[in-house]
Amino acid sequence: MRKLQIIWVSMLVISGVAAALGFMNVRAWNASGFCPWFWWMGIFTWDDALIIGAFLFIATAVVALKRSALLTILTYSLYGVLRTAIEALYNLSAQFSPITRPWEANLPEFAAYFHLKLVELFVVAQVFYTVLCVALSMVFIASLKQYLRS
Repeated sequence: MRKLQIIWVSMLVISGVAAALGFMNVRAWNASGFCPWFWWMGIFTWDDALIIGAFLFIATAVVALKRSALLTILTYSLYGVLRTAIEALYNLSAQFSPITRPWEANLPEFAAYFHLKLVELFVVAQVFYTVLCVALSMVFIASLKQYLRS
C-alpha cells in the first residue's frame, strides 16, 4: 500500500504541475506550443496539459480517496485506452491531411533524422498507438473482470 500511496502522491503533484503550466501557457497565448515534459502522460501541447493535467489530478484524487489498487489500474488503463485511441486516429488523419499544424512544425526534421518521409512518420506513430491501445485494452478488460468479481 505504501508504494501505491507514493504513486498517487507523485501523480497528484505531476498532473497538478502539468495543469498549472498548461494554464499559464494558455493564458500567454501559447496553447498550441509543444510541451516537452509530459509526453509520457499523453500531453503534447499546452492545451493538452491544461485539460488532461486537470483530469488526471481529479481522477487520481478520487482513486486515492477510495484506496483501491484495482481501481487505480482501471482508471489509468481506461485513460490510456482513450488517449492512445485518440492519438491513433489523429495520426491516421494526419497521413491524409495537407495541413501542417503549429505543433507539427519540427516534424519534417524529426522524420528526416530517421530517414523517413513525414507521412511515414505518421504511419509509424499510428501503428505504435494502435498496438499500445490494444495492450491497454487487454489490461483494462482483465482489471474490469477482476473488479466486477470483487
